[in-house]
Formats: sequence, C-alpha cells, structure tokens
Amino acid sequence: MPRPTLRQMALVLPLTCLIGFAIACGTSLGGAIPIEQFKDTAPPVSNEYVISVGDMLSVQVWEQAQMSGRMRVRSDGRITVPLINEVEAAGKTSSKLAADLEASMKSIVLNPKVTIAVEESKPPTFSVMGEVEKPGPLPLERETSVAEALAAAGRDDGGFQPTVGA
Repeated sequence: MPRPTLRQMALVLPLTCLIGFAIACGTSLGGAIPIEQFKDTAPPVSNEYVISVGDMLSVQVWEQAQMSGRMRVRSDGRITVPLINEVEAAGKTSSKLAADLEASMKSIVLNPKVTIAVEESKPPTFSVMGEVEKPGPLPLERETSVAEALAAAGRDDGGFQPTVGA
C-alpha cells in the first residue's frame, strides 16, 4: 500500500473533520427543540398577595369550627392547623394555601372548603446602620426616601446629624 503524500493528507484531514461535523449536526438538534414543541414554563404573573412571615391569617374551614381560627405565620414560614399540624404558608398566595389545606383535609373532612384571609400583613422592613439613635430594621409602611429613613432612625447621642447630599 503506497504511503499518502502530504498533499493528500492535507485534503483528507479537513474533509474527514467536515464530514464528521456534518453527521453530528445532521443527526440531532444539539439540545434544541422545534418551535412547535416549545411550551412556556414561566409561571403566570399574578397580582395576588403572597403570604409572608409575621402575617396574621384567618383560616375558615366550612362547617369545621374546631379547624378554623386566626393563625400567625411563624418565623419558619409555617402555621399550625388543628388536626393537620404544620403547614408551609409563607411564599404562597391565599388561594394556593387554601387548596393545599383542602388537599390535606380530605382524609378527615368530607369535601373540605377552606377560605384564607390575610387579616394583618407585616410591612416590609429596611435597615439603617451607623451612628444613629435606632440602628437596625424599621418598618417600611410606604415609599421611603433615604433622607426619610435616616430621619426615622434618629440622631445619635454623639451629635451626629444624618444628612443626605446630592
């Protein structure tokens, strides 16, 4: 068998790579899917309130007074429901929590109907640190500017007057 020349090898090697690449690309879509099969998996945007730690909830179970009542969302994000025990509440909407409770109650209540109302929502907080009278978290009850946040934190005993410059 004759040895291939350098010129022949220079033609064969790129051609072999090109054929291999074409075969690899032609047999699969490389992880892509056709547009017809695409399904948007993003959750729908909802304006419904999301329950958070510290919120006071009114849980009403139709015709089940012993399972109904006011419950505060604890720091671990859970509430305690009689006969059900611990239930994750933080991060869910009222309707999602009601559906979860209904599913949990099916084994002990015939056709459970649950209504969740947020009686008190805990306002979000912001933190102020530094030479102020009250460093730490403060409730954010409305839109607050930096100057208003510093004023709410107060003046420290050392005579420092918090200011905001432009």
